[in-house]
Amino acid sequence: MKKVVLKIDGLSSSINAMKLERQLNKYSKIKSAAVSWKRKNVTILYQDSLSIEELEEKIQEAGYTSVGIDIINSYDHSSPTLLNIFAVTIGITFYFILANTLNWPLGNIFQGNKKEIALCVIGTIFLLYSIDILLDGWKHLLQGKSNRYSLLSISVSIAYLYSLWNEIHYFQTGEEPVTFLKEIMVILLIAKIGKYMENQTKEELATEIKQIAKTTMGKVNIKENDLLKEINIADIKENDKIVCLPGDRILVDGIITDGCSHVDESQITGQSQPIEKRKNAKVLAGSINCENELEYQKDFSKKESTTSEIIKLVAEEKNNQKEKIGIVDIVSRILIPFILIGCILLTFLCYWWIGSNEIVITRIIRILLVSYPIGFLIASPITMKCIMKYQKKGFLIKQSEILEYFRRIDTVILDKTGTITNGYLSISRINNHSEMSDRELLELLGSIEKHSTHALARGITKYLRNEKIKTSEDFITEDLSGYGVKAKDEGNIYYACNSELLKKLDIINSYSEEERKMKMEGNSVIYLTKNNKVIATFGLKDILRRESKKFIHSLKEKNLLVYLVTGDNEITTNTIAKDLEFDKVIAGVDSKQKSEIVKQLQKEGKRVMYIGDGLNDAPALATANIGVALKNTLDVPPSAANVVLMGNNLTKVLEIFQLSKRISHTLRRNILSSMIISGILIVICLGIIPKLTLHSYMVIIGMILNFGVIILNTILLKKKELKK
Repeated sequence: MKKVVLKIDGLSSSINAMKLERQLNKYSKIKSAAVSWKRKNVTILYQDSLSIEELEEKIQEAGYTSVGIDIINSYDHSSPTLLNIFAVTIGITFYFILANTLNWPLGNIFQGNKKEIALCVIGTIFLLYSIDILLDGWKHLLQGKSNRYSLLSISVSIAYLYSLWNEIHYFQTGEEPVTFLKEIMVILLIAKIGKYMENQTKEELATEIKQIAKTTMGKVNIKENDLLKEINIADIKENDKIVCLPGDRILVDGIITDGCSHVDESQITGQSQPIEKRKNAKVLAGSINCENELEYQKDFSKKESTTSEIIKLVAEEKNNQKEKIGIVDIVSRILIPFILIGCILLTFLCYWWIGSNEIVITRIIRILLVSYPIGFLIASPITMKCIMKYQKKGFLIKQSEILEYFRRIDTVILDKTGTITNGYLSISRINNHSEMSDRELLELLGSIEKHSTHALARGITKYLRNEKIKTSEDFITEDLSGYGVKAKDEGNIYYACNSELLKKLDIINSYSEEERKMKMEGNSVIYLTKNNKVIATFGLKDILRRESKKFIHSLKEKNLLVYLVTGDNEITTNTIAKDLEFDKVIAGVDSKQKSEIVKQLQKEGKRVMYIGDGLNDAPALATANIGVALKNTLDVPPSAANVVLMGNNLTKVLEIFQLSKRISHTLRRNILSSMIISGILIVICLGIIPKLTLHSYMVIIGMILNFGVIILNTILLKKKELKK
């Protein structure tokens, strides 16, 4: 695999960035592509067989122009090879310096000028190697902000310039210099380790997101001289007849010109039941054609498709969303002003007390170097690396800061269709009018429906498979479009059909009142007949997931407000919600309204988690403080969310709450231990402890100890998790 960062011309908005990223991620030879609208570049991880020229052609096909390699961002400052080389180089250098002091073997190699030259050269190279970290810290300071690297950038820059000045003075006068190059190298090495772990985790996450989010294809089939021709969506003309085969996704908004089929619009509208679509009916991009071939024309009266409008909403919400700041950066922002003001006051006190400029400056620089808890540089990256391991447990968390936000949530909004329900029509009621058992009736119904392409038949087949009910192959079946299925075995004729077919076949229907009641409960109704006699009626609707009731009850036990928000109709929604403990139920809302509900709650001071699976949930997922998406065939919900449930099991959210608590405790313990060690070093630096002076090796030992404590805390956390 190779990696390159290319500068892009034409990225006028974050929406364009999302479109380019989606387009590039469709190519099999590109492992991952991440587009940055602000930096106007794209970072691509790709197979060795591809060339830069081919990548630029792919970008050109997407409607943008590559203006060459982004040299500033292309250099991987955190590659493991370079990191190992510098770690070994620093180790060897330290050995020879200590060997010279303690008369160890080969201690005579680095003496006098050789030692100082080696320190200057290696220190300067390592400073340049870590320039990305230093620039990041200074950039935030110049913007009036600060992050975990800001104090590091200040202290390292001052310490390096002072050390370089003293080294120059040494070569001129021969006086023994006071330098901080050894401390600088250790600090930067630890920072680089943290940065490397952070970058590696981001790449792993990008790959995982690509694997779980199957990007919608950007090509459609059009009919040309009775033959199908594949073209790009952008090339569709006004009179083109687009053909959508059974099971395929409708990719542009349009109007049906030929065919009749049921269309699943649950991803767009939240309606749980497929809707029958005939000639002149409108179809929406993102919906699925369930059973028969449809022919339709693009609706050119709309500037953008439904899918594009939703993606645009997601991009806008992502742009408006505040950056999530973890506890490490929060503590860093609080500490930096105190440390800087403290150092200024100490400078005057030390000068008044000691009187020597050189001693005062040396002491203050040393305090600056040790005052920032070095553990802050690796606490979050190590935590994030630890979080990646939990992907095997059924969920994917994109940022370590998200876990800290879990503890602050006070309101949870749940989508209905596909989130607390199965997302497909299941058998909710059986009215048995025969001598057969309910299970035998289900086996018979499944045997009749198993080869049908009808939306209801697919739901029945999936339900029976999940319930482990076997079906037979002994039936000869025939689809009756718009009515149901006819089946034959030895001497018997069966129909699984609607009431319209009963009228057409003159079969006596004594159960119309039963049908009416089931429809009032939100069911679709199927009649099962044997030799012109009704033997059962079945009610089908989207039923609750097995874990939904327990999950909602657990959220209530945590004193969380729980809302149900859906695009489905009020009757169906209330039927589902009546036995559940929702604080509020809102039905019949579209994707924009869902997002507005989240915003309104946030204005009221609520910290909102939104859980959904559909394309119509994506804007709300992007707006919420935490968005949790169930794994889906579309790439938009997982891209908009902060957390993806890999196995679509809602109880995994409860596990994340528990994980949040444990990891937050570990982070706080890391921060506290790091601050205590830094505090001890500061006290020694001040010289208030008699006969105890802080030497370079003591600073280095303190930094390594700080590093070790955080590693130990993380290991203990992982051991606890493995026992669970």
